[in-house]
Amino acid sequence: MKKVIILCVTIFVIVASGIYLYFQEIYKPLHQSISKEDVSDIQVYGASTKTTTINDTVLKENLIKWFNNAADIRLNKNFEGTTSESGIIINLKLGKRILILRPGKDFEIQRDDVRLKNISYWAKQQELKEYLDKLAINTDGLSSTIDDKLNTIIQNPKAMFSSNPYDYVKDSRDYEWIVKQGVEVLEYMLQKFEKSKENGLREYIMAIACSEILGDRPENKKWSSGREWYENYLKDKKQENINIKGSLVDVYSKALDSFMPLDEGLNGDMKFIAIEGSTLKYLQADKRNEVLKNFEKYKVKVMIASLDELKKMGLFNEKQLYLEGLLLSVKDVTIVSDEEIVVEGSKYRSGDGAIGVKCTLKYKNGNWKVDKADITWIS
Repeated sequence: MKKVIILCVTIFVIVASGIYLYFQEIYKPLHQSISKEDVSDIQVYGASTKTTTINDTVLKENLIKWFNNAADIRLNKNFEGTTSESGIIINLKLGKRILILRPGKDFEIQRDDVRLKNISYWAKQQELKEYLDKLAINTDGLSSTIDDKLNTIIQNPKAMFSSNPYDYVKDSRDYEWIVKQGVEVLEYMLQKFEKSKENGLREYIMAIACSEILGDRPENKKWSSGREWYENYLKDKKQENINIKGSLVDVYSKALDSFMPLDEGLNGDMKFIAIEGSTLKYLQADKRNEVLKNFEKYKVKVMIASLDELKKMGLFNEKQLYLEGLLLSVKDVTIVSDEEIVVEGSKYRSGDGAIGVKCTLKYKNGNWKVDKADITWIS
């Protein structure tokens, strides 16, 4: 009798434990974050890209961060959706994997690491969606698409009699699409400038688009034709080949960070930190986002944006005339030697809440370090 009781108790414990574990599994949150330490490798594929392993460390970290920030989670019980045009495969060290697919408006996530079986759910995250959209573009046909859209822009009947090229791109969805493609469009248009000596309206529209992709501000424009823009661009590219030790990204990250403790009252209740990318002299556009990484420690949103762009985003209080966060920008860079650089810039909150800063950096023991940072003016 005693053995029977022990057997029954044992069976009960096993069954109860199984039920407990089962319900723990099915009630786990659908979307769970991962760390870079969990990841073995990340692969991507798209319309013009075979399955390729990503070796870019910054991109890998961004993909993980964007994935973790996904929101609006909805169970896709029956794995509904069209065939994916592009996707991201996150292979985990434990042998599991996460698929991020672009079948339509939102993206779909399939994973086998949070439940007893493979699950699917819909999610939203802007940067991840834009990256999937870019992968889905057939670059083989991109050139003809760009040309078609340029033709549509220059034939805009609303601007036909205007002598101002900016009227042609105003409220143009085709122009917005071109700029949104980013580096791919920039590279194609630079090739067009190189192969042709034309200098008409088309070239002016191309210059406007390239300038916006690079983050240049219209008010800083120093060209009056598309060809002149291209020639200025080539001159600037030559100047980018500066001879300094270490990384220019590191120089800007530490210089701008030295602005933060100066006049700390400007930092109060800040909701974001914006860096005016077009002022980062000598730094290529695709490297500007790397400067932001150093500012994530402030636990607020960080972005590349100008004052006008921040206003368009609704981040400027029009009634009290101040930014909801900080805008950091560079005014001048002086390369004293390959081991010493002086960066001058500003920290802006409002018209009467801003400071100018002069920062001197020196290269010591394999790293750029701030030697001193002083306020040069106060508004």
